[in-house]
Amino acid sequence: MARRLFRAQMVVSSRFDRAFLPPEYRIDGNTCFDSEFIAPFLRPQMTVIDVGGGKRPALSLERKVALELRVIGFDISRSELEAAPQGSYAPIWRSARRLWSTSRMLIRRCEA
Repeated sequence: MARRLFRAQMVVSSRFDRAFLPPEYRIDGNTCFDSEFIAPFLRPQMTVIDVGGGKRPALSLERKVALELRVIGFDISRSELEAAPQGSYAPIWRSARRLWSTSRMLIRRCEA
């Protein structure tokens, strides 16, 4: 049900854009984000932290392999990270657990 609603919204939005916006304003946000904010900063053999990527990593497995990147997935949901394509993220569960518990402590200190 939610998937149908999402697709319907995409169709309506696309039709609206074509009807009322000139071509230079009809930009796919994901493509623009990748070409303008991700690609220019990637270098071979970097470590990249994908914050909030979950089951849809910002970097494709092909790009990760081609550039020999180490991609660390950081998401609030472990199940989302586990649903990502095999090999997308570096396996660092222990470090992530420590980081999560540390950040929770820091948040509690800030709230006090």
